[in-house]
Amino acid sequence: MSISPVRAALLALIGAASVVAVAGFRAVFVDWSFLPAAILGGVAAAAVVALCWWRRLRVGESVRVSLVAVTVAGAIAADGVPTPGAFSTLFAGLRGGRADQHGLTPPLDEPAEQRVQPFAHARVGATLGGEMVRRSTTPALPIVGPLVALVVSVLVTAEDRDVARTQGMVMALAALVIGLTQYRLAEPTRVATSRPDAAGDDATPPTSTTPPASTSTTMRRSPLASLRAVVALVVIAITAPLIGPRRPFGGSCARFGLRTRHGPP
Repeated sequence: MSISPVRAALLALIGAASVVAVAGFRAVFVDWSFLPAAILGGVAAAAVVALCWWRRLRVGESVRVSLVAVTVAGAIAADGVPTPGAFSTLFAGLRGGRADQHGLTPPLDEPAEQRVQPFAHARVGATLGGEMVRRSTTPALPIVGPLVALVVSVLVTAEDRDVARTQGMVMALAALVIGLTQYRLAEPTRVATSRPDAAGDDATPPTSTTPPASTSTTMRRSPLASLRAVVALVVIAITAPLIGPRRPFGGSCARFGLRTRHGPP
């Protein structure tokens, strides 16, 4: 089964949004050197979903392919080369990396075990979102995958408002693009099911090939309505992170972090 370029672009957008979702690790580490591991996690997960989609694999087969492929990619993210030592580093980072980040005071040095956490978060977000693209036509539902990665990574990381504003804008724009694209992809199906001849053989055949006036008006107005919605949501996505912190009492709620509940060793 071939994947259309539009659906492939949706998978790529989900992978990119998952990488942005883990950008908050910049507040924990000393620099951005964790980013290649996060990018590898998002790209590998989206590519595995595309492969399983193309080969029409069942759920069990998809899980096995995903585990093997992403384990190899995780070893590369941890140590550069998938050697036995890299796999040991990967499993050590999955097992204890999160606890280390909770207990230590940032900024942290970035040993190989710590790079596993951004990789794993981006991988989970891209896998969840990609499978929703593959199996669901509900508009904007796939953005839940990157949002899961964002929420989980926020509990581990420290506060960096500049990064958080960027994440908010990117997530909002990604949700907008994904939702409108899926809506457009599902529109021919909705039109086909609403046609008079779709009711069965007993339905009264149409007496004219000319569409009703209301349908023509809807078809003419649909692009303009979509354009207005795009402009409005883009403006909201860009301005909300700038206006929100400046509203009355906007800075009165401190961000919750698990690190504040755990004293460093």
